[in-house]
Order: sequence, then structure tokens, then C-alpha cells
Amino acid sequence: MMKKLIAILLLIATQKGYSQKDDASYQKEIISEANNSSSNNSYITPAVKFRRIIDEAESGNVKAMTQAGIIYKNGNGVREDLTEAFKWFKKASDLGHGPALYQLGNMYKLGLGVELDYAKAYECYGKAAEKNYPAGVFCQGYMLYKGLGCGQDYSSAIKYFRRGVVLGNARSMRFLGLCMRNGFGMPIKKDSADYWLKRSVRFGDPLGETELKTNDPENSNIADSLLKKIKDIQSSIDNSEHINEYKKIENAVTQVSVSGSYQGYLIKYDYSGKHITQADRLKINLTLENDTLLGSWIENDTSKVSLKAIFRSNALQFLDMQYFKKGHYYPVSPELLVFQKALLEIVSKNNQNYLAGNILMYRPEEKEPAAPMYVVLYQTKKTLSDQEQKLLITAYPNPFTDILNIDFDLPERGAVTTEIVSLDGKRVYTKTSGKLEKGRYNLPVQTQQIVPGTYVVTLQFNKTVKSVKVIKM
Repeated sequence: MMKKLIAILLLIATQKGYSQKDDASYQKEIISEANNSSSNNSYITPAVKFRRIIDEAESGNVKAMTQAGIIYKNGNGVREDLTEAFKWFKKASDLGHGPALYQLGNMYKLGLGVELDYAKAYECYGKAAEKNYPAGVFCQGYMLYKGLGCGQDYSSAIKYFRRGVVLGNARSMRFLGLCMRNGFGMPIKKDSADYWLKRSVRFGDPLGETELKTNDPENSNIADSLLKKIKDIQSSIDNSEHINEYKKIENAVTQVSVSGSYQGYLIKYDYSGKHITQADRLKINLTLENDTLLGSWIENDTSKVSLKAIFRSNALQFLDMQYFKKGHYYPVSPELLVFQKALLEIVSKNNQNYLAGNILMYRPEEKEPAAPMYVVLYQTKKTLSDQEQKLLITAYPNPFTDILNIDFDLPERGAVTTEIVSLDGKRVYTKTSGKLEKGRYNLPVQTQQIVPGTYVVTLQFNKTVKSVKVIKM
């Protein structure tokens, strides 16, 4: 049972880009020194060993400083104290100790005992690499591979992985194999890739075996044909504004018109954003409820999660959304992904709505951003038919500041009166149109003179009156 637990811990640590083997070997080395420093060969308690390590650290021994940090970080025989761990790693790092610089990089990268800072982690790993410390060499390449705290650069990453290979670092072997297998920063070399992946397993990296068992490399080019469909869907949106004038727009997008069902693809790229690595079928259902779009996000007809979104002037912003997703490296146990930046452009073309844009996700377990993703969808069904839409009105952004856009669908030719009224009944804006033709309209209203508060936007057409509540910030 203990062996199994240790194996799991090593696997988790390896996935995070570093290995606790470095901690364990250092701990064994320093404790051995602590034991040998005593002329008495009788049993020495863990507390005494720890005290001796601290004494050595306080006397200026950089190896003992690093080990003190490891003990505090992992809580080995003492209460876990990340602040104290950071202090000892920093002291040893200031003296140019390679293993301490590597450990300090881990603290910054994972936000342990200090605010998460990829740039400082990258700097620490770089200094550890200068000392030729194997784990530091690998991590410097790892940061370049993913673009964490630095510009994403496969070619530079490969140079560090090759250095790590010479130093016998198993993770460097695996990542060199990945670059060769996927064609990241170099031509695809399958035989060489398999060689280095097998070597990584032999040197103790279990994820090398996972990669070897995968049917397809990550860069399988399965979705290249989708690029044409993406380009066909993308189009520019007319953002020209005619303030305080009713403007008929043939391809307008309103909160109501966005409601409905969509289908298309969720496309995952590598960290450079140049290679498609995975494509999943995606369906989204949206229903408007009290100015919020609620619905579902369905991948490959199996994975389903609830979603909430708001309409943002020709864009759809997802709110508080996260889900578990299986992937190339998570075929059995899904990985938790949090939607960090999810703003999809809404395009209307020939009375057909499209959703397209980049989605950035965050991996909480790894404390890293996920590889970039691109969503492209087309609307397959509207919630309301054209015949059912009677003087539908939306107002955005809500809350608003200087300009409030009022969109409405006019079911037949006629005049429209638009008013903005405070909750105490004070009319702060009114506008009456001439005869407008049937269709969809937008009225941008300048609101600098309106004081902050809650208001009701009212639209009157013949005997029909529609209203929506808005907030001025």
C-alpha cells in the first residue's frame, strides 16, 4: 500500500513538471551527513536529526539550508510551514545553490509560501540551469515549451531538453520525445521519439509509458480540414455608431436572437497556437431568462455541463464555468478545467447566427493555463420563430455607463417611442421615431447626463408596450 501511495505521489509531481525524487535524494543525503556528524552510533531521533540540519543551515551550510526548506515544505516530521520553507530556499539561492534555486522556482511556479509568479519561477530555473542542476535545466525548458513566464519557444526548449538528456534527466527525455513525436520545433521523427520515450521510462518517468500507449501523437492533424470551415464562418462586425438615431441593421444580433441551439467544434491547439492537436464536436443550448442566458455545453454527445452567459454587445461571455474533461494525458480520470477567459464573438450573416472565438482555460491542479482552444459554432435552431417575435426589446451593456444600446424587432411598419424612466417616475430620456419599416433596429443612447441608479427602458409601438430594467453605473 505504501509503495502504491509513493508511486501516485511521484506521478502527480512529475505531471507538475518537477519530481519529489529531488527532495527525497537531498533529504537522504543531508540526514546521512547529520548521522555521520555524531560519534555516537546509537539511534538518533528524527527531532535530533532535524535540529542538526537546522544548526548546519544556520551556520551557513547551503545544502542544509535547502534540506531545511524541503522538510518545512513537505512537513516531514515537522509542521508544514511554506513561509519558513521559502525563507530557507531563498537564503540558499542567494548563495547560488543550484538545488535551492530549483526549489525556489517551484515555490514561485505553484504559489507556495509566496504569490504565484511564472516570470520569477522562470528566472530561478534559469539560474539553476546555469549551475547545471538537472531538474533546473528541465524546468527551464518546460517553461519555454508552454510559454510560462516567458515567450513560448519550442526551439529554445529543445536545447534545454537536450542538455537535460545529457545529465540523465528522465523528464527531459520524455519532452524531447514529445517534440520529436509531434513535430514541435522540429520535423517529426517517430523512431527517435519512441527511443527517447522508452529511455524516459527506463530512467523513472511513468508518463513516458502513457505517451507510448497512446494511439495517436498529440499533433495528429485530425482537424486540419476544419480550418476552412472556421475561415468561412469568421466575418467582421460593423461597429459604426450613429448616436441617438434609430438605425435599421439587417444582421443585428440581440439577446433574444442568440437564444437557441448551436453545433460545431471545440478545437484545441498546442502551446504555440500553431498546431491543432484535438477536435471535439460541441453543442450549446441557450435560453434567455431575466437578461441571463442559461443552457448546456455538450462535447462529443457525452460530456454535458450547465452554463451561464451574458450578452455583451455582439459577444457572449461565459460566467463561473468549470468542468471535468478527458484528454490526451487524461484518458481515464478527467482533468478539471476552469473557464478563465471565455468571450465568443456573435456574428450574424444572412440571418444565420455564428459563435466563434478563443477560450482560455485554467488547470487548477497544475496551477497552469491550459493550451489555447478555439470554438466555432453555427445556430441550428432559434428559441422563438420569426412569427412569434413581437416587439422584442433588449438593452446592453447592463449595467451601462456612457452609452446604452437599445435593440428591438419591429413586427410591422410604424412609429416607435422610446423612454428611459427612473424608478420614482422621472423621465430622463425620450425619443420618437418617424415611420419605420418592419425589421430589426438599434438605438444607441448617450447617457452621460443620466445619474447612476436603476431605470426602466420602455418601448411603445401602437398599443404594445415593452420594457426592460437597466442600471446606470
